[in-house]
Amino acid sequence: EHNARGRTQMTEALEQLGYRVYKSHANFVLVDVREPAQPVFQALLREGVIVRGGHVLGLPTCLRVSIGTDAEVDRFIAAFSDVMAGRVAS
Repeated sequence: EHNARGRTQMTEALEQLGYRVYKSHANFVLVDVREPAQPVFQALLREGVIVRGGHVLGLPTCLRVSIGTDAEVDRFIAAFSDVMAGRVAS
């Protein structure tokens, strides 16, 4: 139940930001950031948010994001929004 709620929250937030999220029934989501994901991964890491780069799955424009606690999901969404807004502005 927790994973389903977190997946829904994360998926809705990412889609609202304009990113494609692949359908999932697992404890993670896969989001396509439409650019090489490794720099996004690094920027999130600098913000204290750990995700997995899709390059290890053969999906270099994707990030794999685990569903954590409600606070962790909120933290990821805020950090991702900030990182991606900064990338667009630069």
